[in-house]
Amino acid sequence: MKTLCFITLFALIIVGCNKTEDLPEYKIGDGSYVGHFSYQGTNYFHAMGLDSNKYKEYYPGGVYYQKWPGCYTVGTYSVESDKLVFLFDSFLMKSTDTTGNPCNPDLLLPGEYNIDYLDNDSLVFERGNGDNRIIYYHSIEELIDTLR
Repeated sequence: MKTLCFITLFALIIVGCNKTEDLPEYKIGDGSYVGHFSYQGTNYFHAMGLDSNKYKEYYPGGVYYQKWPGCYTVGTYSVESDKLVFLFDSFLMKSTDTTGNPCNPDLLLPGEYNIDYLDNDSLVFERGNGDNRIIYYHSIEELIDTLR
């Protein structure tokens, strides 16, 4: 009887351990994504190009709410399950600020994000919580040339 209980328990453990949760498989299309990100109650303009596994943030120029010009990055990205991961390669342009780096580290794009929403023309992703929470809202923009 003990052997039967042991075999049944062992079989249930094996079956339970082999079950995997079905996570959505996200595929993000190449193109230029334009929108904004929300950080501590302020919406900042944001645009980026995705091409294969590379990304490039676009500097917007005269937009009122934007990151410091030296804080835009270039690098690679990947989609891992329900995560969007941006890896830093370099800054888009060299900062001419002599007082130090004015970039708020929370506003730098590289990092790991949860994908909240993705369809043919929209992408929403976020990271952090509380005062450090940052949410990006983008739509694909076909009029802007990407990284080429």
